[in-house]
Amino acid sequence: MDAADILFEPMIDIVVIGSHPDIRTEWNPAAELYGFDGWVVATSPDGSRRKLYVGTRTTHATMVNEVLRMIKSFQKRAWAGFLPEDFVRWQAMPQKDTQ
Repeated sequence: MDAADILFEPMIDIVVIGSHPDIRTEWNPAAELYGFDGWVVATSPDGSRRKLYVGTRTTHATMVNEVLRMIKSFQKRAWAGFLPEDFVRWQAMPQKDTQ
């Protein structure tokens, strides 16, 4: 596998990070507070995918910026012919549907 052929993409998930009784409403009866999990997803030409957890932040923009900054770093490294450090330890994902 040639490192330069790997596609790095962001993935952001909305997650519950806590709760506070003062924010209870009919739309949020559990008074949940939400945050954003950030992941870098790497897809190889054969369709295999891996993801790296970046972290959880309370604002979407902060999480997106952090993930994109990591992607930029990984892409530079891949263009130089190197995989990210500990790439084999990234969490495997279901293969991307190519149809």
